[in-house]
Amino acid sequence: MYQNPANLVNNENYATCPYDPTHRVARTRLQHHIIKCQKTHPPLEICPFNATHRYPPDQMKNHYKVCPNKLEKEQNLSFRSNNTTVGAKRNPIQLMQKDYLPEQDPENECWDD
Repeated sequence: MYQNPANLVNNENYATCPYDPTHRVARTRLQHHIIKCQKTHPPLEICPFNATHRYPPDQMKNHYKVCPNKLEKEQNLSFRSNNTTVGAKRNPIQLMQKDYLPEQDPENECWDD
């Protein structure tokens, strides 16, 4: 049986609006949609781990416990606390152009030799 590809929707790319469950929005447009939709609906609490997670106050406590972004953040923090460096090892030193001497820079590459 032939199905028109235009009718198939990849659910991974779409999310349900927290204010109106009949609204299905592309994930890339969800934040923009929420800002417009919140103006015409009762206020919801915003999750501190992901601003697109919005729930009534009585449901927010349960969401805090199971929020996937909270769990992800906790895993990142525990990973960092194991004396493992994530990202840059040190902050870059701000240099003015007049202070830069290529021959003293260990990262400098000389292509003229």
